[in-house]
Amino acid sequence: MTDSSKEASPIPLWLMALAVLVVIALVTFAWVIGRELVAGKQKADTGSLTTTTPAASDDGPLSILPREAGGVTVVEKQPEAVATPAIVAPIAAGAAVASGYAMDLGAAVSFIDLTARFHNIEMTNGPENFVRLEPRAVLRETDSGLEARLLVGPFDTENAAEEACAALELPDDLQCQPVLFEGEIIPRE
Repeated sequence: MTDSSKEASPIPLWLMALAVLVVIALVTFAWVIGRELVAGKQKADTGSLTTTTPAASDDGPLSILPREAGGVTVVEKQPEAVATPAIVAPIAAGAAVASGYAMDLGAAVSFIDLTARFHNIEMTNGPENFVRLEPRAVLRETDSGLEARLLVGPFDTENAAEEACAALELPDDLQCQPVLFEGEIIPRE
């Protein structure tokens, strides 16, 4: 007898069963994914944002909350804490325009340094004394280049700015003098 006359050995039954199960699993997986993709595309095409409840449709996720109102703890929304608004000094013609007079409280290297200086002066003399005043920075040209100066105002008259200068408690290295109110608003710390 020749080798070609022999029959091929049959595939074991357990291997065939495993192959059938793998094919069924792959087909089921592909069907589920395809269904989800089609459903997602339909929702995207219609622009629908409506949701269905699990009672109306068994396709959606199940809620972990009980369906009866008696089993749900309702927490009432607490009133939001109302922060007291920061008092902003009145500006007659807007942030870009300043009028009147101001206290010139010296020069610094940067606007950040001017903000820190204003904060220190405000804390030393009491924040309540600066409620209606705003800090501004102005650049002035000097022999050594540009310097940033701190102006605090507005005051209606030069005399009012001069009286405020005299009342301020300042470090020894700072001088206060009345000037026209101008410049860019700088933040309060």
